[in-house]
Amino acid sequence: MIKSVRPYTYKGINYIRINHLPEELQEKLMNSDFKNKRIKILTETELLNNCLLLSDYEEYLSFVRRESLFTDENNKAYSKKNPNPSWLSFILNTQVKVRR
Repeated sequence: MIKSVRPYTYKGINYIRINHLPEELQEKLMNSDFKNKRIKILTETELLNNCLLLSDYEEYLSFVRRESLFTDENNKAYSKKNPNPSWLSFILNTQVKVRR
């Protein structure tokens, strides 16, 4: 089953809301170098914190997918108790759908 992440567009800026991702993935992303790519978007009604440009999110997904291909068996994420952690499962089965 492919899950989708709903990207948003505001004044030509395509972005995702980090707090709309599964909790484990939020933590994983915030513990990576990608946390420095967070942006804030000021709309007419509110300031949106914890956003990530859609292109940066897609880059993050590619990075994690590539990294998962080269992870050795001793990694905790791939232990026999938890061979497919939910954050990885979400990433491997995620498709970003952009509404135009």
